[in-house]
Amino acid sequence: SQVSIRPEDIQVATSPGESGGEIKGRVVLDETLTLYRLLTVELDGDQGPASGDSRGRTSLKVLSEKESKFGLGDEVWLRPDLGKAHYFERTTGAAIL
Repeated sequence: SQVSIRPEDIQVATSPGESGGEIKGRVVLDETLTLYRLLTVELDGDQGPASGDSRGRTSLKVLSEKESKFGLGDEVWLRPDLGKAHYFERTTGAAIL
């Protein structure tokens, strides 16, 4: 199966939380939009293939406040809201309820 989550449903922090459910990564792209910043975060320790990434690394897009102070190369922790995730069958693309 495959999991999809919208960038606005992932919180980004500069340190791990107490829950231990965060995903550690590093900021590799910071795009300023009108109201937000769109961060591309490359996940640490992952060697799996990612579409569009020639190095075979997995990355996630995350929306952050426009005033946030994340820089390229910064270590960050992601907290996805899994209640808002969507699950799909990888081979057919059919939604899994």
